[in-house]
Amino acid sequence: MTPNFIIRVCRGSIFTSTVKYDIETWQKLSAKFIGYLPYSQIPAAVAIQMNTLQIPGPNYWVMSSKADNIDVYFLEGKIDVILKDSNKQYSKDSISELCNKFQIIFAKLIDSLDLVVSRIAFAPLLVNNRDDTSQYVDFAKSIFRDRKFRGSSVDNCDFSNVFRVKENIEGEEIIINCLANFAVAQLPEVINMKLVVRNELQVNLDINTLGGQHYIFTIDKIKSFYNKVVDLTIDFVDSYL
Repeated sequence: MTPNFIIRVCRGSIFTSTVKYDIETWQKLSAKFIGYLPYSQIPAAVAIQMNTLQIPGPNYWVMSSKADNIDVYFLEGKIDVILKDSNKQYSKDSISELCNKFQIIFAKLIDSLDLVVSRIAFAPLLVNNRDDTSQYVDFAKSIFRDRKFRGSSVDNCDFSNVFRVKENIEGEEIIINCLANFAVAQLPEVINMKLVVRNELQVNLDINTLGGQHYIFTIDKIKSFYNKVVDLTIDFVDSYL
């Protein structure tokens, strides 16, 4: 299988103290986030990481830019930034472009609200459309070629892997989780007035710093993380192909 993926949507996250909505908070943010509007409810459900994005607890709100197709979710203990208009061809340049956007947005958030960040994440959803699911099964078999049960090989393409690697970020050794979840989704689609089911390989990546550590990520460290994530993402995907 060649890496012929489309980046459907992409999430970037920072883990920090819960940011509740009030007038003072919005005044600080609106000075740097021109064109964004606050919402107390989710403007649209976002399918990512195999599920609809779930909002835990009552203390959340959303800041959205319709012009840029960006939603910023202020959740319990973290902030998720969703870049919804991706649909770009997967490449090193497109991953770099997304990482640059996250760097800019998180720098503004931290500077505006004086946030202390303990974890960071980069999570794109890659998709590959093929009508013949056997090609996906062959792909999974190539990965699990030595894994058999009573003489039978794997017969689907639904699996997850997590690897932990160490990266030097601004002089500090940081442990990074690299998670990949592969699954074939069946999506209904109307073509020529007929409802057809299209098969789609979905690869959910989640590259994030290990929790439970005593990391503190300054703006410079966050920029360094996203700079390193570009090659880390490409190398991680290539390791399966």
